[in-house]
Amino acid sequence: MAALVPPPGGVSYRYEVTFRQAVRFGDTVTTELTLAETRPERRELVFQARCANQRGETVLEGQTILKVI
Repeated sequence: MAALVPPPGGVSYRYEVTFRQAVRFGDTVTTELTLAETRPERRELVFQARCANQRGETVLEGQTILKVI
């Protein structure tokens, strides 16, 4: 996500995650990020994160914060 921010870019600096299920060898994991909040005064973007296995079961949930440089 930091690579998609226009120059000079951004830094992803905080991760808060909860693992909901085990990921096993051979699983296919898909990650989805959704922009949940903008904080212009702090130059931050807050994303909700979800990872799911090939059966659509959530294996990880959380959020990350991107600091726009």
